Amino acid sequence: METITAVRNGKIMTPKGIIENGMILIEGTKISAVSKSDPIPDAIGEIIDAGGKWVLPGFIDIHCHGGMGCDVTDGTLSDVETIAKYHADGGTTAFLPTTASSTIESILQAIEAVHQARNQRCEWRKGHRRTH
Repeated sequence: METITAVRNGKIMTPKGIIENGMILIEGTKISAVSKSDPIPDAIGEIIDAGGKWVLPGFIDIHCHGGMGCDVTDGTLSDVETIAKYHADGGTTAFLPTTASSTIESILQAIEAVHQARNQRCEWRKGHRRTH
């Protein structure tokens, strides 16, 4: 049986509007329910109190050249990982690494670095989509 986590007492943004004093149930890694913070089921393993703060879905950046002084076009695995970690800290759960105009060799090197990063076991890896 997977662990069930409850995030409660938050302002939850949904496609249908805001749920004040809302609750999200997470089973393993998947959201299983979103509702008002009514009675919490008995099977909850962990309760996270959002303290009335906003609870939003992760953001997707569809055009990301870099971050923290690193640029995708620099073409190193270390740079791509630094960029990913920086944006994840701000709530970005997926991003599209974007190169700048450069030589074909630099662009191919950048694509290879992104490919290597995708194959690493990084926290951010699941949210990465493609390079452009």
